[in-house]
Amino acid sequence: MGIFGIGTDITSIARVSGVITRWGMKFIKKVLHPKELDLVHNKSPLWIAQFVASRWSYKEAAWKAFGGGNNRVFFTDLYIEKELNGRPILRFDGRAKELASELGITSTHVTISHEQDFTVTTVILEKQDA
Repeated sequence: MGIFGIGTDITSIARVSGVITRWGMKFIKKVLHPKELDLVHNKSPLWIAQFVASRWSYKEAAWKAFGGGNNRVFFTDLYIEKELNGRPILRFDGRAKELASELGITSTHVTISHEQDFTVTTVILEKQDA
């Protein structure tokens, strides 16, 4: 396998919190996949801001790993599932799934870290060597 793309993003939790305060669920629904959206119910505003910021960050990183620009990836087509050990796994849906298949993406690696007011994420996409 070889690396197809690498993307990194840093996101301000305070900035995301401000956008959520202004736009509420309208913004959240534009960022989160339906499987992620189910996780924000009955949570504190701080928890929601941190969660949405981390999701925004890995989606930006994934978009960059796909090559950025006009790559047809919507944020709502990406989501994270966790393995039993807590390791995040990037999953594709919709257009992102189609694009990953077209490009031969066979494996993903994600790391998400939080530090006070920021979340930083790196995504690596691998594809089968020709």
